[in-house]
Amino acid sequence: MKIAVRMDDITPEMDWEKFERFRALLETYKIKPLIGVVPDNRDENLNRTGRQADGDGANYLNRTGRQADGDGTNYLNRTGRQADGDGANYLNRTGQQADGGDDTNDRSRAEQQADGGDDTNDRSRAEQQPEDGAYWNRIRELQESGWVIAQHGYQHRYTQKKGGMFPLNHFSEFAGLSYEKQKEMIAAGRKILETHGIATDIFMAPAHAYDKNTLRALKANGFMKITDGFGKAPYRMRGMIFYPISFRLQNSLKRKDGVTTMVIHANTMKDADFVRCEAIFQKERMISYEELLRMEPVKRGSFLRAAEYAAACVKHLLVKLLA
Repeated sequence: MKIAVRMDDITPEMDWEKFERFRALLETYKIKPLIGVVPDNRDENLNRTGRQADGDGANYLNRTGRQADGDGTNYLNRTGRQADGDGANYLNRTGQQADGGDDTNDRSRAEQQADGGDDTNDRSRAEQQPEDGAYWNRIRELQESGWVIAQHGYQHRYTQKKGGMFPLNHFSEFAGLSYEKQKEMIAAGRKILETHGIATDIFMAPAHAYDKNTLRALKANGFMKITDGFGKAPYRMRGMIFYPISFRLQNSLKRKDGVTTMVIHANTMKDADFVRCEAIFQKERMISYEELLRMEPVKRGSFLRAAEYAAACVKHLLVKLLA
């Protein structure tokens, strides 16, 4: 099976040392990934520039619950067990994390993500983050070098306790909101990216959570592609093209046909995760994301839609049971 790579949670406040370490690994194996850029990050759990995480040198993601990552790659380094979703981020199974977390984590993050935080917190973030111009220059340079950019939500704030059409997690930035509100948020995020010279028609939903209104709002804003869903090939559904993530990477690596995506959260990777990723890169048929985008999508019928929804529900339950 061919494997592409996506990296979530790209923000000015991320752990850039780990990002650059993973970037060097990708360059060694000539892999150009998809990266999810948060236009206006207000999620303090993604702030790694000022606080140190529990001993691994990264700053606090403070995961009290577990996130299902759908793809699995993004579960690589979770304090709980990483869901194998995509497989890549589930490489290091220390716990079982799904990419959004359970209700406990949802409450914790929702409390932390009050609208913008207080003035003290805003000042702290401003002091910690890299110069704005340098950050956006870096993102543009990556895109020009062949990396693919996705808009990763808007502010990465989980205000809704909804799983939507792909319920790996039961909280969301978008699913559960009205069409007009989602359209407004997506437009605001797109405007920020375009202001900084970043153009994309690919969307990456925080916590993998989106609903029918999300898809309508995306199309209204010119987005035609979304990185999510399960399957072994890109597929068309409701006027959008979906580029699947792995349900369980270990299983994906055993297949000979098809293509999937491993999800990576560089912020939370540990040394063992880098080692495991390199082992995968050495052994498997890795592709750049641009190659995935060139593949012809298939049409997805109602039966496979229902099967995907059921699989996401099962994964969510497994993550909670094994937590």
